[in-house]
Amino acid sequence: MNKFTKKIAGKFGIFAPIALAILIAGIVVAAIFGFNTAPAYSDVKTLTVKVNSYYTEERVSAVKDVCKAEFSKAGVSSLFDETDVSTSLNNYEIVYCFKADEKADFAELKKNVEEKLTAAAEASGENKTALEGLQTLLRVTVNEKTAMRTATRHFALRAAIAGGVLLLAVFVYVSLRHKLAAGLAAAAIALVTLGLTVALTAICRIPFSAMSVNAWFISLLFGALFGTIAAGRMHAAEKDEENAGLDAKEITVKGASEKTLFALSAGIALGTLLIGAMGFTPAQWFSLLVIAGLASALFTAGILYPAMYPSILKKLLVSRAERSRYDYVKKSRSEKKKNAAQATESAAAENGEGENEAK
Repeated sequence: MNKFTKKIAGKFGIFAPIALAILIAGIVVAAIFGFNTAPAYSDVKTLTVKVNSYYTEERVSAVKDVCKAEFSKAGVSSLFDETDVSTSLNNYEIVYCFKADEKADFAELKKNVEEKLTAAAEASGENKTALEGLQTLLRVTVNEKTAMRTATRHFALRAAIAGGVLLLAVFVYVSLRHKLAAGLAAAAIALVTLGLTVALTAICRIPFSAMSVNAWFISLLFGALFGTIAAGRMHAAEKDEENAGLDAKEITVKGASEKTLFALSAGIALGTLLIGAMGFTPAQWFSLLVIAGLASALFTAGILYPAMYPSILKKLLVSRAERSRYDYVKKSRSEKKKNAAQATESAAAENGEGENEAK
């Protein structure tokens, strides 16, 4: 017995407003504030320190200490920084990214950072630093970078095409294997899952990048998988002769696939969390968005669909009963006409035989 489904079956009035509220909130937040664009996909100003000497952690730490002190004096803070090291480890650069609308004088900031780094490289004795002797090997540059929006549009276009093909494939497969209603249900579950995931991206302010588009497609994939399982099993329960005579809610409870959906969700969530834990920050945000898509698919297929299905099935059962009665009446009338015609023919034949005997 699916105990959880038994509690929620038929309670569409509770869960539908929740889904609707999430979708509306997502639309409002996205319309007013937009998505929380990841730093790599925003217009930024950069300050880069290039060191033409071999890489050590001590030297990187010394450069960062100088930069941090000068940034603090200028009243600016970086969005993030990254260290790029050459394959041969004989040179490296530390890149600091700032908001594009940062008001600080970056030409002055560049000059101050250069002076402090040179002083640190020239220091000797007790004031000696890890940068000793590197005064001619240090170079500071300031630049501006335009967001990689072209890459994002490229990912979005490919994901949209793949998503459309996936929806069509799910609809056709489930419709042919089960019924048109089941195919529509599976496609609807996938679509609602995608909508909820996009809404959660905006509401939770998860950093948006080209990888987010891939995560949205994965959420659509989850919705398609869960929708195929849920709609298929529900239709199988509806057709099962053992369930004849049960009401719509009882059939829904017997046809629910809650154990399968929860088990799949747990396994996928565990794998995704492990990937996120071992990856860098972009991978962690991607994993979080995949988890949001997984939760949306589970909510839509495992809660929202069973909550609304009894009311749909009830109407279908009433419609089928009326159609059966109509077919029965039509068949009865047809049989009566056929019997009457046969009786007339028999009577005519008997009259003919009587006349022949009389002659």
